[in-house]
Amino acid sequence: MRSWFAISLASLIVVGGGIVSAPASDAATPVPTGNPSLRLVSPVLTNSNSIDYTFVRTDPGLDDNNYGKGTKIRMFYVGVGSTLTLTYEARDSKGALMKDATVYLLVNKFASCSATKWITTSLESDYAGLDRPNQQHIVRDWCGFGDGVPGWENFYGGETSIPGVTDANGRVTWTLTHDYTYNDCSNPPYGQLPLCPEPAPLSLTTPNFDTCTVALGCMRGIITASFKKHPRPYAERGVGCSPTTTPCPKGEEAFEDKDLLWVDIVDDSIAPADDIQTVALSAGETPVRVQVTNLQGQPKSGVKVNFSLASGPGDADIDPVAGSRNSDGTVTETTDESGWASVNAIADYEATGMQIINAQVQGANSATRTAVRWLVAPTVTSSAAVTGTAKVGQKLVAVTGAWTGTSPKFGYQWFACKAAGKAGQTVPTGCAAIKGATKSAFVLTKSQKGQFVRVRVVGSNALGSATSVSAGTNKVG
Repeated sequence: MRSWFAISLASLIVVGGGIVSAPASDAATPVPTGNPSLRLVSPVLTNSNSIDYTFVRTDPGLDDNNYGKGTKIRMFYVGVGSTLTLTYEARDSKGALMKDATVYLLVNKFASCSATKWITTSLESDYAGLDRPNQQHIVRDWCGFGDGVPGWENFYGGETSIPGVTDANGRVTWTLTHDYTYNDCSNPPYGQLPLCPEPAPLSLTTPNFDTCTVALGCMRGIITASFKKHPRPYAERGVGCSPTTTPCPKGEEAFEDKDLLWVDIVDDSIAPADDIQTVALSAGETPVRVQVTNLQGQPKSGVKVNFSLASGPGDADIDPVAGSRNSDGTVTETTDESGWASVNAIADYEATGMQIINAQVQGANSATRTAVRWLVAPTVTSSAAVTGTAKVGQKLVAVTGAWTGTSPKFGYQWFACKAAGKAGQTVPTGCAAIKGATKSAFVLTKSQKGQFVRVRVVGSNALGSATSVSAGTNKVG
């Protein structure tokens, strides 16, 4: 038989491939039930930094009698490898602060199936499941009862219980550091599922919609406090009951109100300095940069970033700045004190176009891409010209001439001049722009009679522009 929260957690996660949405506002403060309480006082979780899932506890399709009626549920994000400090406040059934009381922090709570590993500062943590390196190392909950192991104290999967004693203000603090290595995700031990953090969330109050479920080993965990070292989820083990038929007997946690924490471990974020850079092909190479930031938006130094070439014109490539080229052609760089990692984008000396580079935090889901548009600036190789008859009422047409450069766009301006002359790169003196004449064709009017007409053609792209001015027409008749 699974505990209530294991059932509700699975229901909460696997709904349409994502997480069900929570109400927009805080749940109302529970009416006192006469139970002793354990409330989280630090960090302070609100609708600006967490998500309220208390409504799940009273879902009519779930067995809600394993927790006190005053229990509240909050989900919040913790950055990979970070330290979590939790302070709970204990009060008795009459609301009085409890000092010198022994309280337990339950980490990877029984039947949460959490794969999250932690390091605790406590030297007295109690663990009833599989072996672990030492007393301070918290490993995953293996989800089930202790098959063949007699006694209630020994069947709680990987649930770790860390004792603490309340101070004069009824408070006790525990510190946990998330334990994670790149190999947990990229190269797990034989027969084990990869254990990877979730992608960085869109915001602290936006649920991650991904395919990660606790049963498949992602980093989601349940943490709470209790007055019991390993509180029994039911009065009897193996009792046949269900939410919709025979009510289950109440477990020990039904007689204490608490704050139940659903902790999601998420990757750092990564973003490019530029979505697209425009660079002259003649430069040959240019650095591209990405920045890694933590959950609070602060730069993360010492993070390895893997760069790879997604596509590029010709033989475009990437090259290390300070890191190393891997055998598969990728490049690994480490972020500096400001969170930046760089790689050189290398151009093919004779191929223009878009080069796309991927960047991914090593051992993480967080990835981004950046691009370099390799261009050649426009240059004139043959001057603009005018075709047509220089006579009032006739249409003149601009010929752009010959150009080099990457896909220049052309702009036009017609001029009426006092004298004829040769083609060039500038408009000579004695010429005045004809108002509104900015198309590739122009119909002569009486205003131009007796003058000489030229057209100026400007070719431009993202790198720059060049100008070509036609020779003057015959005198307009």
